[in-house]
Amino acid sequence: MADVNDQAINQRTIRSSGAVSIGSIDYKRIWNCESVPRKFFCPICSCLLWQPHSCGSCQSSFCETCILKWTQMNSCPYGCEKYEDRRCSPQIRCQSFQYDCTSVLSYDKLEKHQISQCPYPSTICQYCERLMLVNTIEVHEQQCGQRMGSCSICNQFIPLYLLKEYQSSCNLSSIQNYLQTMNDLQNTIQPTNTYLPDMATLSTAIQFGNLFTVTSEEQKIREYYYNLAWWRRIQFLVCLILMKPFDVPQNLLVIWSTGCGIIL
Repeated sequence: MADVNDQAINQRTIRSSGAVSIGSIDYKRIWNCESVPRKFFCPICSCLLWQPHSCGSCQSSFCETCILKWTQMNSCPYGCEKYEDRRCSPQIRCQSFQYDCTSVLSYDKLEKHQISQCPYPSTICQYCERLMLVNTIEVHEQQCGQRMGSCSICNQFIPLYLLKEYQSSCNLSSIQNYLQTMNDLQNTIQPTNTYLPDMATLSTAIQFGNLFTVTSEEQKIREYYYNLAWWRRIQFLVCLILMKPFDVPQNLLVIWSTGCGIIL
């Protein structure tokens, strides 16, 4: 008979060990663990109590796996003459109580109820960690402000509720960077022609190749402007006109004279 009991205890220990290896929570993982009362930690393993049992004599609580192993010696860790097992079963409200579930269950029945029996099943949003009803979670997560979205300017991932404001500032910064780059490039230009070609001559030059000799600096401007997307070219030119109206002829000449005047 004793062998049968020992075997049953060993089987329960093995099953429980699998759960504890996944669910045991060391005190180092708990934020502000100093504020958590010591009674919530197992005195054997020092982890947060997992599937707790208590001694009927001294009322001390232990993890199920820890006390099953310990009581193979039929003793209490605190020296009681005989360990009397008592399952800790505090009465706990279902997590969906805010959604009108009125169930109050013991510790060991709570998980099963919340997974398969609750009339108002709920789950946690993966973005904002709010508790939501299962039948609304999909719509909520699609619209959740904490969900990450990609900025169309820099491709940085930003929470959706901040994305619009971020893109506005990112767009302005991008324009300013373009203007600064163009100004820097313009300052390095060494023109090779002393005359101002008319628009017809420039258009012909663009269509039939480089009829004007360009310097390496002008070639840099050509490549820089040419590689911009069409909408960025339009954006750049509009901003250039608005921000530096007195320099428009000179700036447009730089672009046209290097063969980059075509926007599309």
